[in-house]
Amino acid sequence: MFKRYLYILSFWMLWAASIVNADDKLDIQQAIADYEERSWEFGVSAGYGARTNPLVNSSDVPLYLIFNMAWFGDWVFFDNGDLGLNFYEGDKLSLNVITHLNNERSVFQWFNKGVRIFGVPTAGASFVQSEEPEVHQEADISSLATARNLPEELALLEQGLDTSEIIAIPDRKVAVDAGLELLYTADWGELQMQFLSDISFRHKGFEIWGSYSYPWQYGNLSLTPSVGFVWKSSSLLNYYYGVRYDEAQSGMPAYQAGSGTNAFVRLAAVYHLSNHWGIVGVAEYESLSASIQDSPFVDKKSIQTYFIGLTYQF
Repeated sequence: MFKRYLYILSFWMLWAASIVNADDKLDIQQAIADYEERSWEFGVSAGYGARTNPLVNSSDVPLYLIFNMAWFGDWVFFDNGDLGLNFYEGDKLSLNVITHLNNERSVFQWFNKGVRIFGVPTAGASFVQSEEPEVHQEADISSLATARNLPEELALLEQGLDTSEIIAIPDRKVAVDAGLELLYTADWGELQMQFLSDISFRHKGFEIWGSYSYPWQYGNLSLTPSVGFVWKSSSLLNYYYGVRYDEAQSGMPAYQAGSGTNAFVRLAAVYHLSNHWGIVGVAEYESLSASIQDSPFVDKKSIQTYFIGLTYQF
């Protein structure tokens, strides 16, 4: 699926390049330069993509829309979910204090139609899930059995489901993280680091996030390959992926998660067709740490995300 997406993305980029003449390219490049000078950014992309859900008995989440929303003031900024305060701005180094909602909660169906923060070459983007991931819950089975006056196991069998595979996913709440962000830009690429802790006292943990990217500009085409990691403390992972003794059930024994590191690789691309229109594509592969993989209600070793669509920048 991941390779097939890259082939489709390459085809669309080559097709777009063939229909834009030289004069249009100069106008578009000037528009891009003007756009980067603005203090605000807003765009929307429509297309299709998907994000795998690592929880047991869960369906992949289709993605139809991307919203790019950002505003940069002299000191304060909002960048696709990150609210920040800039306290140092040098030629290459920038230091910020930021806060945002912990993204781990999106795995557990936050808001039923969760929001996912994701980066694209010109700015960040919020993926809006088209529908709630399908997760079979014990409460659903119990309601079905009661409505039809059937024992729960008989109701399961009528649906073709194995009772040993039905697990009630524990409920987890959203957390608010805050900390220090470091941005360093040089000829060899861009380095971004975040050191965050839980200020909502939900999971009472902290994480270190790091990313290296090297933006490429070929005429109207922007390519941004990235690699990175996320180290998460035992308190954070145990809150989201651990199983407390009062939550243990058949098929889901008590489990205490330790700290762990996820690694990811990402390719983001935008081809500008005009001053406002373009083709956008994003593909990401994230490997999950052993602490997450060992959780009784996780059955995948990685999360894959891809999206391709038509974008409009206001």
